[in-house]
Amino acid sequence: MASQHRPRTLILDTSVLVDDPHVIEGFPGDTVIISPWVIDELDGLKHSEGERGEHARQASRVIDEYRANGQLCDGIMLKNEGILKSESEYHPFPDGVEPSADNKTIFLAKRIKLGVPHDDIIVLSKDINLRIKASMFGVRSGDYEGEGSAH
Repeated sequence: MASQHRPRTLILDTSVLVDDPHVIEGFPGDTVIISPWVIDELDGLKHSEGERGEHARQASRVIDEYRANGQLCDGIMLKNEGILKSESEYHPFPDGVEPSADNKTIFLAKRIKLGVPHDDIIVLSKDINLRIKASMFGVRSGDYEGEGSAH
């Protein structure tokens, strides 16, 4: 008997989109969240040489294709029956924590988890230090290893 997939909320870090520009299509039935600061980072990387710049441009194009079907803030149905959504509000930072894009991503996950404590909220990142910091703040994170994986 096949196990039933429990939908997750996956918050993508820029590093995942640069690694796999089509990553948002790799999680059937899940909600995939991107933030404005990730788009800012993609914008900053689009002129980079080689694969890094090309993947940043491709990721932006994939997101834009879906954006043409609705408002990202409301959520857009993906081809795989998942949802692509943008989020920008994050949980307040404790004293001494800088408002970097990585920290905003971690505290976005904390804010979402407060609203839906029973849901599986995971920050996906290729950045080991972001994953370590997420753990320090009680946020579940995982490495993206391709083909819809979240480890």
